[in-house]
Amino acid sequence: MFVQRIPAHIALIDQSIGVLDDAAMQSNDGAVIKNMENLRQGWDFIRGLFKNFLDREAAHYFDAAELLRTIVRQTSRSLPPQLKSVPMNFQIDAGAAKMLVRGQEKQFSRAIINLLKNAAEAVFFKEFKTGAEKIDISVAPDARRENVIIVIRDEGMGISRENMERIFLPYFTTKGEYGTGLGMLIVREAIESHGGTLSIASTVDKGTTVTLTLPLAPDPADVLIFAQEPLPAPLAETAI
Repeated sequence: MFVQRIPAHIALIDQSIGVLDDAAMQSNDGAVIKNMENLRQGWDFIRGLFKNFLDREAAHYFDAAELLRTIVRQTSRSLPPQLKSVPMNFQIDAGAAKMLVRGQEKQFSRAIINLLKNAAEAVFFKEFKTGAEKIDISVAPDARRENVIIVIRDEGMGISRENMERIFLPYFTTKGEYGTGLGMLIVREAIESHGGTLSIASTVDKGTTVTLTLPLAPDPADVLIFAQEPLPAPLAETAI
């Protein structure tokens, strides 16, 4: 079947790109090496899309609020030393029930970690700081309990209007050689693959607010949570 053949083709392309990488480095041709880097970055993105497609076969329900709490705690500890000084405040609706979302915890986690790291860098590299800048993270269901709303708000350098228009373009980065230009594109893809939406509001020198909206499970009381196991029939998606 088509789905079953995807991993083999991915492995074959990975192997071929590895051979081309070696040949490019041995050529000492700057243009060839640069084009090879572009090819590698493009393939990494496409491979990620295929992986997300395959992962949906094993999607399960997870508590978005509890997972977010864990991600914030772990990310604040694992950031580079200079970024650990940026305070991260986590707020959860104490009266809310479990906020169950169907999807892939690893993919969701990568998206949140990327956003938290961006927020910490925006605060750290802000030119004129008061010393009180922080990052606020909140999670709560909407009024109708149809969606979970995650808000990540930083008091960093903000994003210019020009950069805001380009933020989701492939290979656009403001981090020079340290950025791939795929971070926000991958974040948006991750959120949309969970049936959600992403919006960004920003003011230069004031900060940036990222709002994620993800659909909640219709009836949390009737949903089983699986640690790593795929959903059994009839909840599992049908393979193509």
